[in-house]
Formats: sequence, structure tokens, C-alpha cells
Amino acid sequence: SGAKMAAAPTQAAQAVSQGARYVTILLGANDLCTSSPSTMTSTDSFRASFSQAMTTLMAQDRDPYVFVSSIPNLYQLWQVLHTNSLARWAWANFHICQSMLGATRTETDRQLVVSREQAFNQILADVCAQYPRCRWDDKAVYNYQFSSSQVSALDFFHPSLSGQAALARVTWAASWWPGT
Repeated sequence: SGAKMAAAPTQAAQAVSQGARYVTILLGANDLCTSSPSTMTSTDSFRASFSQAMTTLMAQDRDPYVFVSSIPNLYQLWQVLHTNSLARWAWANFHICQSMLGATRTETDRQLVVSREQAFNQILADVCAQYPRCRWDDKAVYNYQFSSSQVSALDFFHPSLSGQAALARVTWAASWWPGT
């Protein structure tokens, strides 16, 4: 909860110590969701942390299978819910993803987040492509067009139960064994 890509190397080492044979990686939203666009994680730091995590995972005697999910589309979240007064209240009062969802953000600010998210997703794709046993979702999660009902009415950020089910279907279809 609340992990940034900087936590990935430690999490990868823990997975290795536990002998994980299949690892799913979904990190990056918290690197984007900061107090403002200026405080987002840099692309260099993001790449370094993810590369280190993958090196750690793949340094085992038997490489695990790794599935890397794209980061969900934060701009789409704003587009779907920005006219909902309860969502705006929750975002402001719970300080949720202020870089994108903050009430004072301009379209220029939001596009900075979009640009960084696209860069992060490209980094995930590029680093994953270096390993034969790493599968990238090819932006399946990023491209998924969710509805407002698929977002939690508690924080208006995380997926609701139906949203979680939809994301499970999307990621499973892009995973190693979607036909089983």
C-alpha cells in the first residue's frame, strides 16, 4: 500500500528469498500521484529502481516468470469523475493524487502527469523486453476504459469490486497463461 518504484528492489529481493516462481508487478501510480507534478518521481530514478528489481528477480538459478502491468490511466480517472462533487471532495480532503486530481491543477499540469505516465509505461515495457521470461501487458491496463461504477465510492481512486474484477480479466488475458 502506497509503494513507489523505489520499493521494488527490496520487494524483488523478498520475492527471491521466498523462492517466487511467478511475480506480478504493478507499480508506478504512486510515483505519479504526489503533491504536485513537480514532485513526481524522475524517469531516471524510476528506470533505475525497476531495472534493479528485474536484475534481482532474474539473478536466480531459475528465472521466475514475471508479469508487468501498465499503470492505470490517471487522466481517464479525472475525466470520468471530475464532475462528481463527492469525488472532488474525497480527492481534496484525503489528498488523493493531487498532481492529477488537485482542484487547482490546470490542463497543462495534468498533461505533465500524462506525459510522465506514458514515459513510465514505456520504461516498464523496455526493461521487461530485456528478459525472455518477462511479459508486459502492452498497455492493456492503461487502455482499459473503466466506468465510474468501477471506481470505489469510498476514495474515488481505487477500483471498486467490479473494477477489480474487470482489471483481473484484463491482466489475466495479457498474462502468461490466459488460455488456462
